[in-house]
Amino acid sequence: MTRSTIEPNRIKLWQQKDGQLDISVCWNREQITIEDDMDGDHQEWEFNHLRFTIPYSGNRAEAYLANHEHEILLKAKGRTGDLSAEEGIQLDDLRDSIIYARVKDIDASRQDKKYVQVTRTIEGQELTAWCYVTYSMLQAYQAGDLAQDDYVIVEFVDDDLNKPITIDKVIGF
Repeated sequence: MTRSTIEPNRIKLWQQKDGQLDISVCWNREQITIEDDMDGDHQEWEFNHLRFTIPYSGNRAEAYLANHEHEILLKAKGRTGDLSAEEGIQLDDLRDSIIYARVKDIDASRQDKKYVQVTRTIEGQELTAWCYVTYSMLQAYQAGDLAQDDYVIVEFVDDDLNKPITIDKVIGF
């Protein structure tokens, strides 16, 4: 573990260059008291830390990092082998940018345009997500060819758990 007298940021952007963000990620942050015979007791921060790069193109890197903090934290913890069992399942899904899932609910009136809720059980844990749909999926729903309990293919755009899209219906499951 790393120590510092300054409280570390969860994510710090060091540099943005050539489509990459150079960042450091800190977790398991805990303030501790250090006994010092010379100067007396003082407070320090103890934490896990990793510095690495992630792909990114755009001009709002700080906003991107804030909005994707959880996924970035999972990536850092995964690279150091510091994932809990539950986090490991989430990270595996993040690494697989295309999965199949069962339709749990359909609500074409949602304001966020994520009309289809899908579910998939992995290692005994049910994971659910509201998904965007392709135009052909919307047409299938309107024609009555997409319903609850159908199986669909879901793609996570840019490996981002906040951008799932149902791209097609699976026939024969």
